[in-house]
Amino acid sequence: MNTQTIVQEQYFNPAEARKRGPAITLAHFAYTLARRLVAIIACAVLLSASIWAATQPGLALYLQAFNWAASFVFLAIALEVRNSSTALMALASGIAILLLTGLSTRFGLELALWASVLMCAWLATAIIRR
Repeated sequence: MNTQTIVQEQYFNPAEARKRGPAITLAHFAYTLARRLVAIIACAVLLSASIWAATQPGLALYLQAFNWAASFVFLAIALEVRNSSTALMALASGIAILLLTGLSTRFGLELALWASVLMCAWLATAIIRR
């Protein structure tokens, strides 16, 4: 037995592809909707945890430490990504999160929450694009 008997060429030829039926269209719509729901839920969980940590006196330090560590992840993403516009946005986000977290220790914890909102935007974008 060789690969010619296993591989059927008509499944790989886009010119011979049939029109999408209603079931395939519905499945594609459900997949897209599920990705968007997962993005919304992930952002809601991250923001809820950040707000909850900000309201607890002992956990505010952990929120700031989490944001501080996340800023270095964004700086690493800026070094690793090949697309220059994405690298620039990741660099700007990393610096912004770093500054917001640093300033939140002196001026108020609300700045750390804005850093969490910025991370939520990146998280939602990554989930939807995937």
